[in-house]
Amino acid sequence: MEGPSAGAALTVATIAALEGAETNRSVMMTGTIREDGTIGPVGGVLEKAKAAASIGAKKLLVPPGQSVEITYETKKNCRQMGWTEYCSTETVQMSHDVAEESGIHVVEVQNVRSALGHFYT
Repeated sequence: MEGPSAGAALTVATIAALEGAETNRSVMMTGTIREDGTIGPVGGVLEKAKAAASIGAKKLLVPPGQSVEITYETKKNCRQMGWTEYCSTETVQMSHDVAEESGIHVVEVQNVRSALGHFYT
């Protein structure tokens, strides 16, 4: 784990260690941590969910509003008229249900305290 995306997970791991609690290793988490203990947004949630699923995780905790990922795809449309090709581009918004596309249970968590409940066994 590294970078801001690991902040919430490192906070949860530290609290669990200090409390001497066993944690559920089938649960993964991504999210930044704010000073008030709330979980902040990160990028690449779909890729992280797929990676977690590929190593056997059963649940991924994500920041609020990030169980659906929005991406943008540019489509190029061209047509030939005589010797000239006319092209236009269009940007299309794509909505990805992270759980559905990754095969892992995704739960949005607001803060560290609510995240801890998913980790403690």
